[in-house]
Amino acid sequence: MATQDFLDFSGQAWGGANAGFVRGLTADFGPGGLFNVATAGFDLTSATGTAVNAVQVASGGSIVGSLATPNDFIILSEGNFLNASAVAQALASPGGYVVNHSASLAVDYHMLLAYAGTDGFAHIADLHWFGNPGSTVLTNDLNVNVSDIVTLAGVNLNQLAANTSHVHLIT
Repeated sequence: MATQDFLDFSGQAWGGANAGFVRGLTADFGPGGLFNVATAGFDLTSATGTAVNAVQVASGGSIVGSLATPNDFIILSEGNFLNASAVAQALASPGGYVVNHSASLAVDYHMLLAYAGTDGFAHIADLHWFGNPGSTVLTNDLNVNVSDIVTLAGVNLNQLAANTSHVHLIT
């Protein structure tokens, strides 16, 4: 029998269900805005693991989801990066890797982000930014940071993108 691996990320590890917008993993609910995955009446976590709603984003693309399908996992579908710092620089720099999102407020946001490393492996990181009120583009937001969480040795980005049902949000 073949074994399967799963990646479970705690939706509360970044601040908990009561943190509202500040801290906590974020999902883009489209017209509903950017919310903590464990709040806003749309708890996207479970004790056994709820698969992420992944969106592949090319530069100039959008992570905007919908109330029915909020996006909570970004896959950068173009290029490869040396490390998380290089991803952050590309996302924060005018003329860099442009990612559009729902209008932000002046609060902290965290989203899970996957990117292709120059090592050929998929990397999952924490994308953290402070919203610039009304901004809909990461390059217009403040303090865009990326911190690596895990490198999936032996797994490339295309393989990860094809198997996002194995990436879960848990309580």
